[in-house]
Amino acid sequence: MKKLINIVFFLFVIVAFFALTKKVDALEVVYPRRDNSTIKAKSTFLVGNIGKDKTLLINGQPVKTYKDGAFVHVVPLEYGDNNFELKSVSRDNKVSVLNYKIIRPKPVPPTEVCTNKKTPIPIEEFSDYVIAEVVKNNSPLRDGASDNANRVSHLDKQTMLVLDAKKGEYYRVYADKNTKYWIKNGYFTEISRASEPFSACLRKFKYTYDKKYEYFKFKTDMAVPYKMKETDCGVDVTFYYVSSVPENLEKYVQNIKIENNILSFSIPHEKLWGYDCYYDGSYMVFRLTRAVKIDTHHPLKNIVIAIDPGHGGYDSGAIGPTKLREADIVLDIAKRLEKILENEEAKPILTRNGDDYVDLYKRVEIIKAADPLFSISIHANALPDGANPYVKHGTSVYYYYPQAKELAQVIKDRMIFALDTRDDGTLYSSFVLTRMTSPISILAEVAYMINPMDYEKLSEEQKRQAIAQSIADGLKAYMHASVPK
Repeated sequence: MKKLINIVFFLFVIVAFFALTKKVDALEVVYPRRDNSTIKAKSTFLVGNIGKDKTLLINGQPVKTYKDGAFVHVVPLEYGDNNFELKSVSRDNKVSVLNYKIIRPKPVPPTEVCTNKKTPIPIEEFSDYVIAEVVKNNSPLRDGASDNANRVSHLDKQTMLVLDAKKGEYYRVYADKNTKYWIKNGYFTEISRASEPFSACLRKFKYTYDKKYEYFKFKTDMAVPYKMKETDCGVDVTFYYVSSVPENLEKYVQNIKIENNILSFSIPHEKLWGYDCYYDGSYMVFRLTRAVKIDTHHPLKNIVIAIDPGHGGYDSGAIGPTKLREADIVLDIAKRLEKILENEEAKPILTRNGDDYVDLYKRVEIIKAADPLFSISIHANALPDGANPYVKHGTSVYYYYPQAKELAQVIKDRMIFALDTRDDGTLYSSFVLTRMTSPISILAEVAYMINPMDYEKLSEEQKRQAIAQSIADGLKAYMHASVPK
């Protein structure tokens, strides 16, 4: 079996070699992707390649090129037409010329700005409470009436809500007179109207556990909204529309408080390894991952690890100066990481094994089904117009929940050491692939496709192997650091 795995990996490397090795000889612009592009920013970058052993002039000025023939040149944009002549000259004085035009539209006159200015959306208060039912899993509950407002929780299908007002597309969720949240239209359906908010009864509580998880189970009349918040010593849990505290709860949790039909309590835990909350029939279940028993000689042994190579299929991701696709680069890194983890006796799973498009939420389903301890989404970064790729470059790792920050930091530091890239930060961000509370989830932006020095490293097989090894080393270091003192 091991021999078969080695053969499959060898074949993948051969295929990846051709996908990741492109011969470039002609003058070519990769970005902007087409002539006569319209760009609103004050500047952009001309990205492309000229082949090896050539010089490049843009509007008569020499431009730095790199050993693979790549160039990335930042250009300011004036309002109107911006014309660029790109000229490559070979050692035997053969000249290639490419003309490119970028249009920067003029700003809207002030009078039109005033005319088109949007008026504030008023809040429409309801005369009766609207009783509603959530119709989609992972429906975001927010702290404001905006797509940019913070996510408070992700609600399960069939969760019951009380609504008391609306603002545009958003409806206000009544928790109590001092606690209000918002949910967007389309995530729920109206069931009825009422003069008072409803309340549910928690009829029974039971605590169970198995080798991997602890389960806190609440038998309830109906699915009610909840909120989970990490603390330095565990997780705080809040249930809304609850009128009672079940017996025996005090034996397993701390800081129990019930007021205005809101039940809150704390579940103590020295180190979080993941947690989740979901409905199982008539039971609301809070699930906590138990402390992992770590083999100090083989810290990743039997650990299930999800690897998510970003993009794929028609979604190429960012395109580098020599036209390598982000999707191909990160798949190659993921396959190398898979092989390394197998040699460490871990159990890696991939969200895609070939050049296939996989929807973001389908990736989450694949990861959840595998029940891993860690999830690592691998990407290579890009930049918007107006940014400078010679200033903004390097390696970054993103997390959403505090429990993942330490892992993000450790893996980022290992990648920077392996690649000698700029530290672009350990960053908080709400991505689909970082919003899982179980497994511990991070998203790595290995380096920038648009920075020539970063891109050279992404293009080299040895560097991609070093990236994969550094991620594995980061996982091992995290596990070693998590051994109880």
